[in-house]
Amino acid sequence: MNMNGGSVRIERFLIRSGLPQLVPGWTARTHVVPRMLPSLAFFAAFVTVVITRDGIFAEISPFAAGSAAGVAVWVLCGKLRAHVWELPRWVVLGITVLFLALPWTVILLHYAADRGAWVATGNEAGGIPAGLAAFLVGILITATAVVWLVVSYAGVQFGVVALVRVAFMQSLGDLRNSVRLHGRALPAMLFVTFLGFFAGEMWQLGAHLTWLRTVLILCLFALVATAAGASHLRDELDALEDVNLTKRQMRNVLTVLATRQLVQATVVGVAIFAFFAVLGVVAVDPQTAETWVGAKPDASVIPGVPQALLRCAALLAGFGATNFVVSTMTDRDARSEFFRPIVSDLEESLRRWAEATRPAPEPVPA
Repeated sequence: MNMNGGSVRIERFLIRSGLPQLVPGWTARTHVVPRMLPSLAFFAAFVTVVITRDGIFAEISPFAAGSAAGVAVWVLCGKLRAHVWELPRWVVLGITVLFLALPWTVILLHYAADRGAWVATGNEAGGIPAGLAAFLVGILITATAVVWLVVSYAGVQFGVVALVRVAFMQSLGDLRNSVRLHGRALPAMLFVTFLGFFAGEMWQLGAHLTWLRTVLILCLFALVATAAGASHLRDELDALEDVNLTKRQMRNVLTVLATRQLVQATVVGVAIFAFFAVLGVVAVDPQTAETWVGAKPDASVIPGVPQALLRCAALLAGFGATNFVVSTMTDRDARSEFFRPIVSDLEESLRRWAEATRPAPEPVPA
């Protein structure tokens, strides 16, 4: 499938929109690996400085070294990002092997040049031999390098940087229009969650939950909201003509939709959380909170605010934000104001993609 005009412009538009899977010919050797190189350079420079910081790099910050290396590689690999040529398989394999072998190379060279530093490291680790200390550090850094490699690949493959940028810009827009957003969304969401805040069972739950469990519950709310958005988006896309997406492309589109919806829901959820936190401080005195919880609530890092209040507000905020996402797809007015504009932007991107990738008409013989 070839673009019939403006290929570079459309490709950049799709990548900036967080839709790299829609770029024709998007493969690891033409697009993904060249865009991974700055991330790999950052990690390589960071690890090198961390390992040898007690020597020649003592005055250099690992973050500064990694950032400088990443920027330099980004500038030098401009033509690769423009996929002027396709990287051979042996080059991709070589990059991977060199990246994973770099920690061991640096450790061996540093061990040979300054064995005393590894003796000190072994003593700090419980008196283990210097060679064993170097080996264990190498194993740890290699495992981290594998995780970094996989995360970098997945991040480029699904346009995470672009998604973060789009989410940031949307959050700024939502904050600028917070009066309209909160004025339309908050009253209904507070009506749904208000009575739950004054239930003793909710406070008991907030007192006994850990923050890890609270975060997992919020992630479950986000999963429900994402599933609801995915089902409605498929219905919307079925009505578009000349848009035939593969499963991977559909997942990419759904990721963009989920990101934008979750950002919008987060803005609403933060407002709900702040409302209930302030309401709890004002309306619920320590004696009432102790009666609801059954014991004196644990204090939080905020003076005078118990942890039960913050967790209770967080749970209600998560429920209210999820309810907001669902209502934007089921309520006619909320749908036209909050859900439909997001889908319209995606539909416009898909129409431009369909037009750009439509085969050029056959020339009419003279």
